[in-house]
Order: sequence, then structure tokens, then C-alpha cells
Amino acid sequence: MLILDRYLFGRFLKNFVMSMAIFVFLYVIVDILSNLADILKNHPPLVKVAEFYLYSIPTILSQTAPVASLLSTLFTLGGLNQSHEVIAMRAAGLSIARIVRPLVLFGLLLSLALFMMNETVTPYAMKMSKEIKRYYIEKNKDGDAESPVENVAVYGFNNRLFFINKLYPKSRTIEGLTILEHDDDQNVRSKIFAEKAVWRNNRWVLYQCFIYHLGDGQRIRGEPLYFTDTTIKIQETPEDFYRQNIPVESMNAKELSAYIAKLPEGQSGPAI
Repeated sequence: MLILDRYLFGRFLKNFVMSMAIFVFLYVIVDILSNLADILKNHPPLVKVAEFYLYSIPTILSQTAPVASLLSTLFTLGGLNQSHEVIAMRAAGLSIARIVRPLVLFGLLLSLALFMMNETVTPYAMKMSKEIKRYYIEKNKDGDAESPVENVAVYGFNNRLFFINKLYPKSRTIEGLTILEHDDDQNVRSKIFAEKAVWRNNRWVLYQCFIYHLGDGQRIRGEPLYFTDTTIKIQETPEDFYRQNIPVESMNAKELSAYIAKLPEGQSGPAI
């Protein structure tokens, strides 16, 4: 029976490799066409373009491997049925479960391999591909302006939810900062808005800052407080905001577990 397993596994693996190669080829072609305007405009080095697509391969594999596995199963079993090999196996006394056992085993091994890849290789590769695209493909390579991280949302310490329009990691500056402070029941008790925030002397300095206090029914209580510049005790540093801005799909199990641990008990995500 080991010979039969090797035969089925070999046919399935051949179809799987061909399917994955087609998926990767189509992804690269479509992505090149979508980024063609930026490539022609900014003239990134060909080495960097090649590195970008090499770093994109783990993400492509993790997203397309399940579909490629399904197609390979259909092609393999369809080919065996068309050549009447399935009938011969059944006539030899093999059950359907026994025939597809090598395919099921491959699926389990593939799932384990994808999990390990997503825990180790994929997050780093995704980060590198985004940086190469940002600095070499989408922007002029001679540009000196700092590229901001836009639309950052972070659930921080003390039941605080941060919304950041633009975060400049190098200069440690924020443009458009909104902070929602919640009580233990996840009701918003205050709202802080600042047009600009600067990390200076290990603390955040907020400029053009408004502070609203909310009462029952989430209604504003009293007049808002206004400060041209003020400091508020915020435990998060610019590095914390930048690090926690990793998309959930780019987190490994350890990072996702640490993020969930910061949420209040019984809450599965930020409440607004």
C-alpha cells in the first residue's frame, strides 16, 4: 500500500505545485500592472522591485494555498476517475477513506506548515514588503520627507482608546489625536482632542487641546476645557503606537495574545 500512497501523493503534489506557481505568477503580473504608474514615475531599483515580490511570496502562499489544495484534490481525483483508476482501487477492496488518506495527510501537513510560516516568516516578510513599497515604489527615492503612518487606532492602558490621524515615528509627532477614556463598564467618560502632540522629555505635550467630560447618556457635561498646550499622563510611547499599529492579520499568535490581554475582561474588541 505504500507504493499506492506514494503514487497518489506524487500526483497530488504535482498538481499542487503547478497551482501554486500559477497563483504566484498571476498575482505578480496583476500587481505589477497595478503599480506600473508608480514604477515608471519613481524609477525604483530593479533589485528593490524583485525584493518586494520575493517578500510578498509568503503572503501569497498563505492566502492561496488552501484554494490550490482544493483544486489539486479535484484535479487528482478527477484524473484518477477519468482513467478508471478509482474503479480499480475499489475493485481491489480499498475504501474511499483509504484512497484519499494521502491527500488528507498532505492537508494536515500543509496546515501545520502554513501555521509555522505565518508565525515566523510571514509577519517579517509583510513588514519588509510594505517598507519597500512605501519608500521605493510609491515615493521618489530622493525624497527626504518623513512618511507618516496614517489612521492609527490603538487600545491602550487605563481603558483608553487612541485615534491618530498621522503618526511620524522619527520626529515622534502626532497630527490629529483623539483619546476616548472609558469606565469599567466601557462607557465613554471623557474625550480629549488635540490638533498636535509631541513626545518631549519622556512625556506627551498636547497642543490646541480640548477636553470634554461626558455624563449619563453620553452627553457632554459642562463647558469643554481648552489648552493651547498641556501635558497629559499617557503611558504609551511613540514606539508603542507604531508597534501596536500592526494589522491583526499580520500578527502572530504571541502578538495577538498580548493584544487581547490588554483588553478588559469580557470584551473582544474596542468599544466606542
